Amino acid sequence: MQHKKYDVVIIGSGVTGTAILYTLSRYTNVKSIALVDKYSKIASVNSHRDNNSQTLHFGDIETNYTLEKAKKSKESGRHDSEVC
Repeated sequence: MQHKKYDVVIIGSGVTGTAILYTLSRYTNVKSIALVDKYSKIASVNSHRDNNSQTLHFGDIETNYTLEKAKKSKESGRHDSEVC
């Protein structure tokens, strides 16, 4: 296996990762950048129409949620807020 060295390796190809990639490639002299993600498509998690920002909350503001998904999100958000 041949190893390649990069000046910068960005983990995650969501909004932040791709913004960093763009900014570094456009506005710096960084020559070698790698963008690594566990999924096969760029921005396939947060940008998917059925997903939110992956934060736990009560689910009452997600207009794309079914009633069942909103109830599940509410229950998860309740447990998360009790921990804090």
